[in-house]
Amino acid sequence: MSGVDLSGLGAFHVRGATELSGNLRLSLDWNHRDLSSSFHLTSIGRSTLLALLSALDTKGTNKGLGEFRSFVNKYDVVPKETQIDIRHGLLSMIIRLDMGALAKTVAGFVHGYRNGAFYLPPVPVGNILSRYLHY
Repeated sequence: MSGVDLSGLGAFHVRGATELSGNLRLSLDWNHRDLSSSFHLTSIGRSTLLALLSALDTKGTNKGLGEFRSFVNKYDVVPKETQIDIRHGLLSMIIRLDMGALAKTVAGFVHGYRNGAFYLPPVPVGNILSRYLHY
C-alpha cells in the first residue's frame, strides 16, 4: 500500500499530513470472528502516529502508550519504521524513530525502549475492530 490517506477515518482526528505507506498482510476468519494482520509501515507521519496512539488509548489508561506519546510530543523525533501486529484481539507495535542525541539519551528511560526501538505493550482492539467492521 502506498499513499493511503487516513483523513476520511473520523476516529483518528489527524491534523496535517495523513498519508502512510508500507506492506499489509491480512487474514480474516469470519466463522471464528478472528482477524490477524501485520502492517510494516515504511512511512507514517508524526501526527498520524500520535493520532493512532490516541485512538488506541482514548482514556489514557495504558502507561506504556502514554509515556511513549509524551516522549514523541516532547522531543523532535520522526517515525522511521513501524511494525503493527494484530493477533487474537491484541495489537502490538514496534516503532523505530529518527532521533537527535538528546532524544536518544532520554529514550533509554522510556518504558519499552530497547535495541533502538520502542516495543509498546499489547492493546486490546477486539471491540474497536468489531465496531468498524460491523461483525
